[in-house]
Amino acid sequence: PKDRSIPDLYFLWAFSEYFGKNNEKAIGLFKKSAILKPELKKMANYNIAVIYEELGQNTDSQIYFNK
Repeated sequence: PKDRSIPDLYFLWAFSEYFGKNNEKAIGLFKKSAILKPELKKMANYNIAVIYEELGQNTDSQIYFNK
């Protein structure tokens, strides 16, 4: 993207969706932020893992904790 702040905005938007209990949207936004800005990948994966853990999807959670 031309505006370098867009990945950071996606990352923050993901938190908003997470706190609003829109977990699927949050996961998608965390993934998008990591694709657009690789520096966010570890943090995004951690947050995705936490969401999956809260949903009881432990296998998916472990996958993202180990990325």
